[in-house]
Amino acid sequence: MASAAPPVADRQQAVSEVSRSLTSAYLFGSVIVGKPGVGKSNLLHEVLDGTESIGRVIYLRGTALSSGKPLNALAFLLKEFGLSAEQEPQMLVEALAHHLGNVPNQGTVVIAVDNADSLDAVSADVIAQLALNLSVKLLIACRDLTDCPSSLMTLWLEGALLRIDLNELSQSEAHELLAQTLKGPLSRSAVHALWGYAAGNARLMKLLVHDFVSCGKILRQGDVWVLGRAHMQVSHPTADAVMAHLGPLTAQQAELLETLALAGHLSMGMVSALGSVQDLDHLQDIGAIHLARDTSQLVVTDHLVAVVIRERVGSFRRLQLLTRVRQLQAKSTVPAIHPVRYAEWMMECGLSLDEESGLRALAYANDHDDPTSALMVAAGLGEHGSTHPALRLETARAHLAADDEGSAVEAMEMFVVAARDCLSAEDERRLRKPEHRSVRVQIEVARSILAGHGCAPGRAPSPAFVDVSGNDEILLAQAERAASEGRYELIRPMLDGKQGEPGAPVSEIGIQLTCLLALADAIRDRQQEALALAAEVTAGLQHLRLAHRIRARLMFRVQLICLITGQKADAGWTGITPELHLTSGDGTAGEFMDGISLARLGRPGEALAALVPALAQLQVWDPGGLRCVCSAATAFCHALQGDFGKVRPLMLPLEDSERVTPAGLPLFTLRYFRAMTLALLGSSDQAVSMLEEQAGEEFSAGNFGLELIARAAALRLGTKSTARALLETASRTQGPFSDFCSFFGEGLTMKKPELLLEAVHMAEDLGNHLFAAKVRESARSMAVASGDRNVTRQVQRVIVNSGLQLNDADADEQLNLLTPREREAAQLVKSGLINRQIAQQMHVSVRTVEGYLYQIYVKLGVSNRADLIAALEGEAS
Repeated sequence: MASAAPPVADRQQAVSEVSRSLTSAYLFGSVIVGKPGVGKSNLLHEVLDGTESIGRVIYLRGTALSSGKPLNALAFLLKEFGLSAEQEPQMLVEALAHHLGNVPNQGTVVIAVDNADSLDAVSADVIAQLALNLSVKLLIACRDLTDCPSSLMTLWLEGALLRIDLNELSQSEAHELLAQTLKGPLSRSAVHALWGYAAGNARLMKLLVHDFVSCGKILRQGDVWVLGRAHMQVSHPTADAVMAHLGPLTAQQAELLETLALAGHLSMGMVSALGSVQDLDHLQDIGAIHLARDTSQLVVTDHLVAVVIRERVGSFRRLQLLTRVRQLQAKSTVPAIHPVRYAEWMMECGLSLDEESGLRALAYANDHDDPTSALMVAAGLGEHGSTHPALRLETARAHLAADDEGSAVEAMEMFVVAARDCLSAEDERRLRKPEHRSVRVQIEVARSILAGHGCAPGRAPSPAFVDVSGNDEILLAQAERAASEGRYELIRPMLDGKQGEPGAPVSEIGIQLTCLLALADAIRDRQQEALALAAEVTAGLQHLRLAHRIRARLMFRVQLICLITGQKADAGWTGITPELHLTSGDGTAGEFMDGISLARLGRPGEALAALVPALAQLQVWDPGGLRCVCSAATAFCHALQGDFGKVRPLMLPLEDSERVTPAGLPLFTLRYFRAMTLALLGSSDQAVSMLEEQAGEEFSAGNFGLELIARAAALRLGTKSTARALLETASRTQGPFSDFCSFFGEGLTMKKPELLLEAVHMAEDLGNHLFAAKVRESARSMAVASGDRNVTRQVQRVIVNSGLQLNDADADEQLNLLTPREREAAQLVKSGLINRQIAQQMHVSVRTVEGYLYQIYVKLGVSNRADLIAALEGEAS
């Protein structure tokens, strides 16, 4: 008996498998199973359009109308061949088989049935018999195979049909679909928003994209579609499509769903009081609601369904439902409703929000990384005259989360005034300590003070990954502040010894502290420890439930650690599994980081595919101050491709760029790409000077990981004075990039081409094309300059055997190694002259010409005339 196949990994795999089933001698075709809107019909048409062996396609679609009348779906085919629906089904099968088989050179006949769940049983029997007679192949699409006519179900059960279970689109597939729909590239943030709202449903995504564009939620920035900051608005066609997915509901079921959508979540006890067990079971069976694993509360499964339902509920109905929920809530001893949605529901109905509920909602929104809702609730409380200190404090938290530090500072000043009656002299002293002058740290200190006085909304304690004696939030704020100011030397003394034992429970704050410590170690001089800590972080990411923004920040930092140390973030590194896609974050941070990583490795085409949409998105919304860094990296990639017309507009004034770019790693990256771009524009001396100055600053700060990157880049641009300094810096650091720099520096200082060749292989292993090309050239030049033909041949042999190829820039540099007489001889070879003719032309002996050619072959890495001519033609092009 056949069993359900696992869902296919991607659409291309599905297309290939279905196409093969249509040409297989052992299968009658395929049946594609999936929820409405996942793309069954699109897949069906893609297979039909792409399979060359298909001749005629007979397309049928089951409908509610056709399911009630026998053979209604085949009416047009019967009419074509002059057959009657009154005939016996077996006679119809024989007649159809005869007509379909008597068309010469028509190829395979395929009957494609869409929405087979609604196909009438007699039509299905005829189609199944045609397949059994080998007259046709079948391609069937349905929601649920058990709802299809039994004859089609039997074909699958007997193994005659391949079953493909189609899941919702992945983000990469959604990206491709949306780019086709909008006829242009999108930022990852825009894709993630649409994909998330539609839950991967292709049909809903196509509807939503037009709604997003209409309301400005998605807008065009240059050639790229990016996520805007407008509120989402759903059109009537989209809302109708969303609700159609649920199917018909009774009045009681609809009321229960409306209440859940408005409430956000409800306890099982409250839902049971609102509706019958049968209604609850039906809503769970159709996937409309489910029990959240982490809270044991019932929620509406799809966020978009909840949004549509909330928009459709009228104001009077909204108030009726709220009144009933409040009555049930008054009888409950514990909060049974989502605090933020409850507060918003109250304000939507024009009711005053009580202080306790409002403060609980504020704290919940902030704890769950939702500053927009927090600020809305704060405004509602403020309008009703609340002056509670926790209101000011949570408002400051929300402003800081929304990257509005100025408003956060104002809110903290208001907090000090509001809390004056409950702050002791010791509390005020703690708030004014010099190390607490950052608003982020002040907020956490104030939260600790209020919690001690019992004035703050309660929060459930989390398991301790690091033991900081109850001040873990304060410690995190202090470490974040040190990182934002580029004071990485403060982080290890601050956090050292605070880690729990291996295997201890991982908490949200603990994993952030561990990641900050790993980043500081990578930047300074403990790269091996940094990689071990980063592996712990990636392991924790797979098990810990985190807010999207926190998860993105952690993945971003792990990528930075890999970039600094040269570690590849793949399945071969301890702690990284194939399921954790570190190199493809789903937002702007991931897109930016992918671009930066690829740019530094010298892969401009791939880098620009990430940097261009990231830059467009950052021009609309740049909470982290990364726009100028992204612009500098994009300029570098265009320069690397020789597209200098696009470089100048991206070269923003350095002083302005540095003023808006955060200190530390972002500022270092900005200066690095700025210098590398200047070198490509012909200002190599200025670029080297900038890099050496930056290396000196990082050395003074003890940031040896960054110093190493700057010194290696200066050395690659041509300065030899930093070779020994590079060796010294490499001796203070560890990791794959440090090992490469050791071989590179030692090979240059000791003039050993074999060490440089080892460095070439290491650079290739790191994926760093720029360094591989530079070190390869250094090895070749050093071998030629040594005058030792044996060494030169050895170097050339290793380079040829390694499969390394010169790019155009390398080839030009190699041709410049030729002396004027060697170049003259090379040009005469290119013109087709033999050695004797060349000797006559140059007025030298044939033996001298042979000597010229030997030197030319060695310097250019060629072994015959044909290769030499090819190299010269490459120079001309």
